[in-house]
Amino acid sequence: MASPFYRSLTCCIYFTLPPIYNPQVRFLRVPSKVCSPLTPAQAKFGLTDYSSRPNVVIIYKSGVYNFEERSHLRKLYHLAYTDVKIHLIFSIGLPRSVLDNVFQRDGFNVTLANRAGNKLVEYSRMPQRTNRLLSKEMEEYDDLLVGDYEDSYYNLTLKLFHTFQWAARFCRPYKPTFVFLGDDHAVNTNKLVNFVRDLTPKSGENLNYGFEMMLNPVVRFPSKHERWALSKREALWPMHMPHYSGVYSLWSYRHVHDIALGMHFTKPMVTDDVWSGIVQHKLNLKFTRLKGMFSHYMTVPKSVSCSEIFFAHLKEFERHQCVL
Repeated sequence: MASPFYRSLTCCIYFTLPPIYNPQVRFLRVPSKVCSPLTPAQAKFGLTDYSSRPNVVIIYKSGVYNFEERSHLRKLYHLAYTDVKIHLIFSIGLPRSVLDNVFQRDGFNVTLANRAGNKLVEYSRMPQRTNRLLSKEMEEYDDLLVGDYEDSYYNLTLKLFHTFQWAARFCRPYKPTFVFLGDDHAVNTNKLVNFVRDLTPKSGENLNYGFEMMLNPVVRFPSKHERWALSKREALWPMHMPHYSGVYSLWSYRHVHDIALGMHFTKPMVTDDVWSGIVQHKLNLKFTRLKGMFSHYMTVPKSVSCSEIFFAHLKEFERHQCVL
C-alpha cells in the first residue's frame, strides 16, 4: 500500500505541514559547466544545443581531505564518448574546526580510526596547509561542489542532503541520469554508456539501482564497529529497514527530485545510507541490483571480465586491470 507521503507527492496534493529537516543550503562553489543555469534564450526557447546537455552526472561523495583520491579519480576516467556526455564532479564540505578524530555522540564518544579518521588526524595537524590545498584545488578544477558545512564522518547525511538538493534544483532543465559514489569505488563507464544507450524514454525515467542491504542490525555502543553505533533514542528498532549501501547507486532525475523533496520530511540520522533508505521506503521505491554490481565486501572472481563489472571497489578494477 502506498504511503500517505507517496500519495501526496504523486497526486500533487499540497503539504500542510512544514519540513522537519530544513537546514540552510549554501554552496561556496558549484561546477560552472555541469547543470549550469539556463541563458535567457534557453529559458524561453528550451535546450536546443544538445552538445552541452549532460546525459550522465557522476557525483562522488568525497571527504574534503581526500585530495589524493580525487586526483587519482580524475586521471582514472576517460569520458570522451561521442554520443553520451558524462560529467564527473565531487561533493565536499569544509575542513573540520575541531582538530581531532574524537566525536561526541548521543551518550558516548567515538574515536574514528578508519580511513576518514586517519585523514582527519593527518590534515588537522596542518590546517593552514589543508586550506591552501583546498584553495588550490578549487582554482585548478571546475568539478567541485563545495557545501558550507563541516565535512566529517558524522555529517555524511548533511553532505547527502546538499548533494541531492543541488542535483534536483540545478539539473532540473537537463534531467540527466545520476551516479552517486563513495571515492573508494568506481563505475565502469563503458558499461554505463552502453546501459544509457539502451534506455527508452520511459525506462530512463525510472532508474533506481544499487547494492541492497536487506539485513542490517543496528549497532550499539560498545562495539568493534562503534563508528556506526546508534543510541536507542536515535534508532529504537533492532534492525534497520532495507536500504542501498552508500558506496554507490544509480538514479533517474525523477527519483532524485522526489528523494530531495522527501529528505525535508524525514528525521535525519548520522547513518546516511539508512536515512536515504527510509526516504526511499516513503516513496515506495523498490530495491533493485543490476548485474555486475559488486559489494565492497566482495572480491570479484578472476574469471569475471572487466566488461562484466559495473560497480565495484576501486581495488577490484585495478586488480582486474580494467580501463575506465
